[in-house]
Amino acid sequence: MKDGVIADFNIAEAMLRYFIRKAHAGRRLARPRIMIGLPSGITEVERKAVKEAAESAGAREMYFIEEPTAAAIGAGLPVTEPKGSMIVDIGGGTTEFAVLSLGGIVCSISVRVAGDKMDEAIIEYIKRKYRLLIGSTTAEAIKTTIGNAFPGHTLESVKVAYSGEVAMLFRFKSPP
Repeated sequence: MKDGVIADFNIAEAMLRYFIRKAHAGRRLARPRIMIGLPSGITEVERKAVKEAAESAGAREMYFIEEPTAAAIGAGLPVTEPKGSMIVDIGGGTTEFAVLSLGGIVCSISVRVAGDKMDEAIIEYIKRKYRLLIGSTTAEAIKTTIGNAFPGHTLESVKVAYSGEVAMLFRFKSPP
């Protein structure tokens, strides 16, 4: 997957086949019905590629749900009530913004900037500020440790060690 859509059809099919087998405890002839979350801004060609990958992986029927709807239901928002609920779903490749009401999406936008781009920005910042090259795993750890949408009162830090020296990154974080 890249930017929320299939980048390599064969790998996507293999991944789906693995999940189907794992969910059905190895029964080889299982042809399940599956539900797949899709970015709200997906094109018809991209949707068809997902459907074909799922069929090739052994799915009998596919149901699609837009990712903002799935995220809102998972968060327990009142999506069926006659009032608006806003959801911001930041994934690896896409960020989904949506307002839901009466069981449907009132308006939404999907942007192909998300967690992966944040990791890249952290890598570039560390390289520029500390002249240190870190990998995506370290960038992800930094992001999840000191990243926060709501600055608070406690100080969080991450140490990135190299050649006996330590680069420290700080961020104020809200109390739990």
